[in-house]
Amino acid sequence: MRKRRLSRVLALTLACSMLFAPAGAVAHAEEDSVIAPHEAAYGYFADTYRNNADSNTTPETNPTIGILAGFSDLWKTGSDWHNGTKLNASVLDYNIKKSYEIALSRTAEEAQKAYEVEKGLAQRIAFEGIGEYKDQFIELSGIGTNDTQWSPRKGEKYPLFATAHIVRFMRSATNVSTSPSKRYFAYPRPYRWNVNTGEVIISGYEASVLPEIDPVGHQPFLDDASVSGCGFPSGHTNAIFLTSYGLAYGFPWKFHEIMMNAAEGGNYRIVAGVHSCLDVMGGRMTATALSASIFADKENGNFSVMPAAYEAAYETLFKDVVPEVATLADYEEYQKNLDLFTYYLTYDFEQIGDTTQAMRVPKGAESVLETRLPYLTDEQRRYVIYTTGLESGYPLLDDAEGWGRVNYYKAAAGYGAFVTDVVVNMDASKGAFNASDNWLNDISGDGSLTLQGTGRLGLAGNNTFTGGVNVAGGELVMISANGLGAGNVNVNGGILSETVDGIAMITGDFAQTKGTLKLTVDSDDDIFNIAGNATLGGKLVVEVAEGTKLADGMVVLSAKNLNGSFAEVEVIGADGYTAEVKDNAVMLLKGGATQPTKAPAPTDAPAETPAVQNGNNTVLYVVLAVVAVAAIAVVVLKKRK
Repeated sequence: MRKRRLSRVLALTLACSMLFAPAGAVAHAEEDSVIAPHEAAYGYFADTYRNNADSNTTPETNPTIGILAGFSDLWKTGSDWHNGTKLNASVLDYNIKKSYEIALSRTAEEAQKAYEVEKGLAQRIAFEGIGEYKDQFIELSGIGTNDTQWSPRKGEKYPLFATAHIVRFMRSATNVSTSPSKRYFAYPRPYRWNVNTGEVIISGYEASVLPEIDPVGHQPFLDDASVSGCGFPSGHTNAIFLTSYGLAYGFPWKFHEIMMNAAEGGNYRIVAGVHSCLDVMGGRMTATALSASIFADKENGNFSVMPAAYEAAYETLFKDVVPEVATLADYEEYQKNLDLFTYYLTYDFEQIGDTTQAMRVPKGAESVLETRLPYLTDEQRRYVIYTTGLESGYPLLDDAEGWGRVNYYKAAAGYGAFVTDVVVNMDASKGAFNASDNWLNDISGDGSLTLQGTGRLGLAGNNTFTGGVNVAGGELVMISANGLGAGNVNVNGGILSETVDGIAMITGDFAQTKGTLKLTVDSDDDIFNIAGNATLGGKLVVEVAEGTKLADGMVVLSAKNLNGSFAEVEVIGADGYTAEVKDNAVMLLKGGATQPTKAPAPTDAPAETPAVQNGNNTVLYVVLAVVAVAAIAVVVLKKRK
């Protein structure tokens, strides 16, 4: 009887604790499910990638065929490469017409580049993405300048051996070929199609789509492609992306450039007329899944290749380099490049499927971002991928696990939304991105951001997240006017700084108990504007740009109501000026008091600080609720005895 009573009391205790807990505490477990991996018919690609072998010939036994299974909704394989059946003529006709359009609009220079990609090593194509470091890479890895070879050398003279080795390793890793998929789908290459009739050219080929390069002619392109005439998926694209992912893992400082170079390399297969848009999209998908799976395979005896590649590049080239704070020009350039990269992922196909499917994050996908976002946990990197994926509904890309929709170019620029409360802890002593990074995506969602540690994080996007911002350590830089989103802002440690030209907007309340607020001023309209109430404390630093003309009484901070004062004020770059709190504003005054006067008490009491409003005391609330109800339960049991 007592056991039954105790069970009831414990059940009541649990129910009450859930009742009294803030909504976010209960919802968090449910929210975690959005990044849980989805198993496909072949299992998880990360677990089965080694099954990509010639002996495995079905989507259920070969994961590379499996992730491309969406192509079977468009095309039914025939008994040979030339006698399959169109299941979706609209999509497949667009595919060939788009491919011809790209190929036939090429310049002479593009035709030459297409030939170089056709005949070149995937490794050599990939390392073009490191740009200004190319010459150093060649010299310090020992690979030399022979475009037909990739042979890094060991020894003290070649400290980048490991970084060059990972590129070769990815290309030669076990079971990374597209041949099993090519045979399974047997889809003709573009030059095997009559673009006007939509029929397969069974005998011969359409010469006009292939580039004519003196004295090369068409033959080199046909030599590579004439074995079967099958084009889906593109093996060259697969190889270029495989080696590029390896290079980006070791060279994360050039992640975006390496990924864009890979996408352009795949596009040159269309320029050459030997592959279609869908072929290239499929090659990118296979390489993405294979690369992530290789990185995630910690049991692989060769796994040491990955960290060694990063360590070599870091120690040799980037140990003393700390990424600078981004500018709005950087943000605009990134957004323009993101549009181009997204085009390479989709080639403007119409979304023919369900456009409302939630993003799926494949098992192991987070491993690609380990060196690019090293200060995040694996779970957080999965959320980044979840919030930066492509929309659903595109042909081919809605595979069961989500590989087709992963957009690593966008993911490398940070979150696209805060689905949960995000806590970032950066350790500047580890250097590189641990010391400083910038998030260039537009961040939405109802979660909050808390910065801890010693590193610096810049927010440059057009951000609308509503959960608020908490600065507990490090330096959080407000680069765009609404970089801190649409919630409350709390500073209880570290530094909150802004580089906004004009009005930096806080749409909620602002509370500073400790830490530093750093404002930059280079014109009389540079104002840190707080739409809600502000509670001041800690330190204020006002940094005036050289040559700025200051008006006596110039406002640098305004709020609906101000309460309290800064414990310390420092004005840099404007001799004789100090900052004072007056009339719900902080003004720069010439010859003013060394410390600001206390602001008048606000007519409207300031709201709770963001730390409370944003649910950061969730655990405390739950514990107190459980303890209280448990105490009541004990009393009830004693009385019943």
